[in-house]
Amino acid sequence: MMRKSEVKFELKDAGLHATNITVFGQVEFKTGGTYYVEVMVDDVMKLRYPVTLIVVPPNQTPLTPPPEAAAS
Repeated sequence: MMRKSEVKFELKDAGLHATNITVFGQVEFKTGGTYYVEVMVDDVMKLRYPVTLIVVPPNQTPLTPPPEAAAS
């Protein structure tokens, strides 16, 4: 487990919904691959979905506009 957040909430009726958002700062992914986010309610896993991280190497050439764009 990299990070954990606990949020207490109550649904007054089964037809209602709740949206909870958590931002995890200072999370570092050292390698690409598939990571998982798990959503648990009362210690029961309700959702587990994959988040695929692709590492893109930095562009080594400076960005310059094409010659036709510079002439405009």
